[in-house]
Amino acid sequence: LDALLQYDGQGNSLLVSGCPSCQLPGISRMYRCVECFDHDMVCKDCCLQQHNHLPLHHINVWNGRFFERTSLAAMGLKVYLGHTNCPMTKEPSLVPIIHTNGIHCVNVLLCGHGATVHPQYQLLRCSWYCQGHAATRAPNKYKHR
Repeated sequence: LDALLQYDGQGNSLLVSGCPSCQLPGISRMYRCVECFDHDMVCKDCCLQQHNHLPLHHINVWNGRFFERTSLAAMGLKVYLGHTNCPMTKEPSLVPIIHTNGIHCVNVLLCGHGATVHPQYQLLRCSWYCQGHAATRAPNKYKHR
């Protein structure tokens, strides 16, 4: 029971000051991923860095009394779908993604080659299958293995 109560609260974060990931003292540790194995609370920058290639994870933020759900998009994460040495679009598009763990809105930066690389093709390269032909339809995340 103690372990469950500790997980629902701030865990061991009250025993250590600073972020355990970047180890900077005095940094506010407010974010915790519910999908990752390690449930340590980390600072915003470390959370974003750890989830650079995991944009469909659920993040909780400590509000001073309890954890609230936030999103990586709301924290400022942008997912780049282009290829190496490719210009990207200037502004991200907020794309809804339907995944096995829920619905996510992801800030997506597309390849800047315009019409030569279709947005649906860019979504397919990261296993996000867009249903239908309209760009506004929500892509599904599929497992290809």
